[in-house]
Amino acid sequence: MNTYVLVCPATRQSVLIDPGAEPDVLLEMLADTQLIGILLTHTHPDHLGAMDELRASLNVPVMAHAGPHFEGMSLDVDRTLADGDRMHVGEHALRVYHTPGHIPDMLCFALGGDHRIVVGDTIFEGGPGKTWSAEDFQTTLQTLREVVLAWPD
Repeated sequence: MNTYVLVCPATRQSVLIDPGAEPDVLLEMLADTQLIGILLTHTHPDHLGAMDELRASLNVPVMAHAGPHFEGMSLDVDRTLADGDRMHVGEHALRVYHTPGHIPDMLCFALGGDHRIVVGDTIFEGGPGKTWSAEDFQTTLQTLREVVLAWPD
């Protein structure tokens, strides 16, 4: 599981990305920040296992792609995110990229004016995220060509 907390150093606003497990550890990661939302790169269970518990205790909006979601799950989100959407975390902007292939609701979050991008399972070390069908693999190839390869190294 890869969970991220993005924090604006100037304002201490933060977002939690992919709360997969260990809610106590995640709360420690959020210490001394003002959490403004939980973002999901996608809806595989290892990326949202602690979401319900954290959402209930922190009372912040959950933001994710509209779906379809993993195995037809119904996901209660406060804001749906689509390709090109932007949001602010303190003085920083995040740009949303829809990157299907690994799963249809896959999103990536790019830091504005920076080379860093939170990719979820779009990319693994050494290649693209796992796919489960020839059709999904073709979607991944299209995503790599049209989206990922345009990103800075």
